[in-house]
Amino acid sequence: MPTCGDILDIDLTAGASERRAFDEAAARFVLGGRGLDVLELWRRTDTDPLSPSNPLILAAGLLTGSGAPSASRVQVTARSPLTGLLASSNIGGGVGFAMRSAGISALVLHGRAPHFSSVTFLKSIIHSHTVSGLPV
Repeated sequence: MPTCGDILDIDLTAGASERRAFDEAAARFVLGGRGLDVLELWRRTDTDPLSPSNPLILAAGLLTGSGAPSASRVQVTARSPLTGLLASSNIGGGVGFAMRSAGISALVLHGRAPHFSSVTFLKSIIHSHTVSGLPV
């Protein structure tokens, strides 16, 4: 199986990140996208849905970045405050392609940044920036 990409875990409170492999066994089990989101959420079963530790997980679909038609989807998942279970949606555009180009299958955001922040993917380099000048 070609490379599955990595899982990038970003702690917004500490401003730290950890990049870990998305192993082949897990990839064959969940495939990517929503399956990967659910797996990551299941690994964090002790989180309160309304706390900053509730992860926001973005996972590229299995074919994202492959050039297949309409294969640019990213699944977005978190723990729902209403049910305590899964809250999920998906987005299109260039986010999934940028993630895959940087070798990332999933982005896991948790914590609370002290200021507005953005994450930029540039091939194998990922930058986190403080954004200023935005209205609150």
